[in-house]
Amino acid sequence: MNKNSSVLKDIKSLGQLRDELKLQSHLFKVEAKKEWNQLERDWKVLKREVKPTAQAAKKSTGEIKKSTRELFRGIKSGYVRLKQALTD
Repeated sequence: MNKNSSVLKDIKSLGQLRDELKLQSHLFKVEAKKEWNQLERDWKVLKREVKPTAQAAKKSTGEIKKSTRELFRGIKSGYVRLKQALTD
């Protein structure tokens, strides 16, 4: 599996987690709603800028890879926090 297909697989997995949370977002408390709104903005950036790049690029530069990883990790950790908040 090449890195671009790995990125696309990670985005798909993250999207599934997002969809689960979106269904339950009406249950979020005020702080969780603020975090959700920020994560939604980050998600839109990821979908708009990173996914098409991963699909089209044969090789990414180190800087693009690093910023993509940071954005992905930030969104994922936020989704995990929100999911845990729903179960607490």
